[in-house]
Amino acid sequence: MKRLSSLLMVAFLTLSIGLNAALVLPGSEMATREMGTPASGSISSNATWTLSNSPYWIEGDVTIESGVTLTIEEGVDVLSNGFYTMYVQGNLTALASASSPVAFSSNDSSPSVEDWYGIIVGASGHLELEFVLMSFATVTLGISSPYNNISNCTISDSMIAMDMSDSLGNNITSNNVSNNEFGFFISSSPHNYIVDNTFWNNSRSNLLFFGSRVDLNQTVATNLVNGKKVHYYENLNNTTIRNLESGHITLVDSHNTTLENVTIPKGDAVSLAFSSNISVRNCSVSGGWSGVNLHSTTDSNITNCSVANTYQGVKVGYSSNVSFFDVKLANNTEGFYVVSSDRIRIVGSNISTNDEHGVRLIGSTNAVLKGNVFWNNSQNSLWVAGSLKENFNHTIDNSNLVNGKPILYLFDVSDTVVDNMSLGHATLAYCDNITLSDISMDNGDLLYFVQTINSSLIGSSISNSWVGVRLQFSDNNTVEGSRFAGNGDGILAFSSEGNVIVNNTLFNSTKGVEMYFSSNNKIFRNNFLNNMNQSIDFRDGNSWDNGYPEGGNYWSDYGGVDLFGGQNQDVTGSDGIGDSPYVIDADSQDRYPLMNPVATSIVPTIAGASLTNSSLFNVTIYWRMEEDLAFPNEVDHYDIYRNTSSYDPNGVGYQLIASVPKGTFQFVDGNVGEGDPNNYFYNVCAVDTSSNSSCSPNQAGKFTRSLGEGTQLVSIPLIQSDERTNTVFQTVSYEKAWFFDSSDVDDYWKSHVRDKPFRGDLTHIDPTMAVWVNVTGSSNLTIAGIVPTSTPISLRTGWNLIGFPSFNSSYTVADLKSVTGSSRIEGYEPLSSPYYLRELGDLETLEAGLGYWIWVDFETTWVVKSS
Repeated sequence: MKRLSSLLMVAFLTLSIGLNAALVLPGSEMATREMGTPASGSISSNATWTLSNSPYWIEGDVTIESGVTLTIEEGVDVLSNGFYTMYVQGNLTALASASSPVAFSSNDSSPSVEDWYGIIVGASGHLELEFVLMSFATVTLGISSPYNNISNCTISDSMIAMDMSDSLGNNITSNNVSNNEFGFFISSSPHNYIVDNTFWNNSRSNLLFFGSRVDLNQTVATNLVNGKKVHYYENLNNTTIRNLESGHITLVDSHNTTLENVTIPKGDAVSLAFSSNISVRNCSVSGGWSGVNLHSTTDSNITNCSVANTYQGVKVGYSSNVSFFDVKLANNTEGFYVVSSDRIRIVGSNISTNDEHGVRLIGSTNAVLKGNVFWNNSQNSLWVAGSLKENFNHTIDNSNLVNGKPILYLFDVSDTVVDNMSLGHATLAYCDNITLSDISMDNGDLLYFVQTINSSLIGSSISNSWVGVRLQFSDNNTVEGSRFAGNGDGILAFSSEGNVIVNNTLFNSTKGVEMYFSSNNKIFRNNFLNNMNQSIDFRDGNSWDNGYPEGGNYWSDYGGVDLFGGQNQDVTGSDGIGDSPYVIDADSQDRYPLMNPVATSIVPTIAGASLTNSSLFNVTIYWRMEEDLAFPNEVDHYDIYRNTSSYDPNGVGYQLIASVPKGTFQFVDGNVGEGDPNNYFYNVCAVDTSSNSSCSPNQAGKFTRSLGEGTQLVSIPLIQSDERTNTVFQTVSYEKAWFFDSSDVDDYWKSHVRDKPFRGDLTHIDPTMAVWVNVTGSSNLTIAGIVPTSTPISLRTGWNLIGFPSFNSSYTVADLKSVTGSSRIEGYEPLSSPYYLRELGDLETLEAGLGYWIWVDFETTWVVKSS
């Protein structure tokens, strides 16, 4: 079986294999030109492989022992009949010519990558190769000895052309390296002469350099990657390089240097190593292992770069204080891969359609993510990992959007309630006593508890995610009354104990609940419906029921009967519990499986609202209630209520405007969107077969504010399904919008220019923000969304620019000062040019849709209620 156990298989380089098989030498009866010469085992004395005895069939591993030289004459073919290796502990010399080269390859009639392993040179070995053809190997040349000479060779159709590790002073010139997965790995190997080589169509990378500063001291000149010159700079200081098209760019030990307008159309990376104060602006990379690769680099910035079709779009290792602005990563395996780095800033970037993670932070500290847009990354848009608490100490706020919805990132937070939020991703790291209630996450990432205790997820819905909830090293948490549909894992516990999973519905997922190295967890009174794997338990000690008579879970694939009852299910008469256990695996079972689904609330939850049809004239309300699909006999229809005068949290005074049948999860209210000056508030009620009505705990709304031409100060009082700036302002004629971000001391002002290719770093607008807008023609700000019930707004010391996400018409400036300690509040004044502001009096009321400047003397949080 052909396999590559590691990309850098240095373990082979120093093996002492001790083969007992003898080498079959030329001169035997089998050694004829017609039949060729089989070879395997050890070469313990100087030998020559001659053209007259070619080809040489490699029938097993071959070792050239230390102090021994094997010479191969020109024109000789060395063909492997299996996954064998030539180990060079002595000397291998093959000095051929262009007209009569030596060839190392596979003897398979249809050769392919990894047919044989390769030529592995140990610490005492030495190579002299010229005009040698090498193909169809795993690691064609693995070198860990100094001063080898390889010139005019062709290495093709292999996994790795050359892996050089712990070597130095090698002469590698005028070689052709083509159609491999990887070209040259140069690791911990300084002072090599790498000149005039040509790299073509190596699918993952061509040249990769690793190691310490001294290891990167190389002579690299006049090499070509896919027809483009390789640019390798050492000690490049106080320089600007512009308008460069390259096959590979590396800066080593360089400082105060700018790369501007650089393109690698098909090749390797822009690599920075042991450098500082580097600015890379307007770069484009396609193909290669990493698009932008930083190692041990400080105080630098990467701006307006795009990377596509690489393995790691941006790789950052052992670096600090590096900023990335407006980076576009698409169709890579990984987006950002940041390891063991500090103070990495990723701002205003678009990270989309990557096969694995959008941003992965591993063993890093103090990263800042702001205003990034994640779309359709296959696994997680954000993944944070590390063995230390400080590895989770990052600033990642809700200006980051996953498929149009904000990220919630809580680190070292206690005693907090978060409710009624539609999220794209949530991470709770090192938290205690957090309650997440009525959280909606559809087509987003996971909800991730890591090192978090005593916390709860209640009454929420997570669907179409890679993982619904992941509990990792997290104990004594509760997941209750929630819905998980169409996920990879509905709930995954990894090395977590004492958690309770109760009264949830999990359906149509790859795995319902998975317990991995976790024990002492209780899983009961849940509905498992049509999951590919209802549950998986990799460790004994979890309880899949709560004893008798409360019982266990409902399993849609349970095939047992209910003829008996009692603790041992041996008393005549049914009791709603199956007479035989539901078997999960050899040591895990639900002893008391339920015969009928657990009764769940039929309360619908509004998931969103938006302006619809081509002219945005309609308002469409969406709600979710998976129980309608799981338990169709419980729901008869839905009633839609609307109010046009004011918001009431209990729906008092709302009028019934429509009824829709069960199985319906949206309603279109026609001609009340753009163009209608009224505000509307909506409630959705589920009516069961007994005519009992249960209404949604949240409401949808449509809001309109008329805007005149000129400078306006606006806010968004509804939670949007899509918070991107252009979408929020889709009904407004405007040129530019800008926002004061009091949390970003390095860059307070964020802006968005509507008609520019690079629109700026104001990527989204949420209900906490107020935004200045340059309106170019009288128009309406018309939006539809969810009415927020409670909105926390963080206020930093000094000035803050905030919205008022509330429909409480009696909330005064004095009320705001009282709860925040503010000494001055300013509001919009259209006649007061150039700042369009005035100080507000204490008796004035705040209005939804307006914005306010508020001064506070200390950091605080203002919790805004909608009523």
